[in-house]
Amino acid sequence: RTHVGNAAPTTWFVGRPLKDSGRFDIDFLKVVHTTAAAMSAAFAHGGAECKVVMEGPTTSQMLQYMRHLSLQVIRNRARQYMSAAFPLNTPLVDDREEVMEKNGGKPVTITD
Repeated sequence: RTHVGNAAPTTWFVGRPLKDSGRFDIDFLKVVHTTAAAMSAAFAHGGAECKVVMEGPTTSQMLQYMRHLSLQVIRNRARQYMSAAFPLNTPLVDDREEVMEKNGGKPVTITD
């Protein structure tokens, strides 16, 4: 942003979620609040987009995380966007309710 000013939109990448306990349910609020604060600061400095790294959580956890972030982040919703960045070489565990119902109560691991 320092180099382009208002001449070009800028994207900020927000790092991996904090995993103090290693359990999503325990660390969830801390991760949401810390990430939301970082994203709000990026948007306050004129960022056009913030990409959140999605490494480790299951699909249902990702959806919950992004829904809560969207409520916490201070931004101009018409001009500033939130998106997710996925590591290409990491399997994705799809544990959404509708997927588990179709798969006998088991999540589906996506590797390609």
